[in-house]
Amino acid sequence: MTTDVRPAEALLRRLASADESCLGSVLSAPAARTSRAAPGAGVSPASGALAPDVRALVRLAALLAVDGPTPSVCWAAELASVAGVTDDRLVAVLLAVMSCARAAQVELTASRLATVFADR
Repeated sequence: MTTDVRPAEALLRRLASADESCLGSVLSAPAARTSRAAPGAGVSPASGALAPDVRALVRLAALLAVDGPTPSVCWAAELASVAGVTDDRLVAVLLAVMSCARAAQVELTASRLATVFADR
């Protein structure tokens, strides 16, 4: 007995298994739709889209913030490098994400502890 796998389910399975070709196509697809602005230009006034280097840094930051799997982070870092992002900027993104994530974790933990105090 064979079961048909829906396309969405097949895609999710490939992503969950860190299939490199699938990750590459998913992670690089949005970059093709961004503006052709020069690296460092930020937002393209004509289209409102992020410049490729900024979009790549945002993608990397998002993956780091959610503790994304290593293959996804590697793809994002590679795409950022191709977009002209230097290693120093990649490290700066990591440090910025760590700082924000640490602050968010402290706030979350403090509110949980405050709830404990309030329940006494």
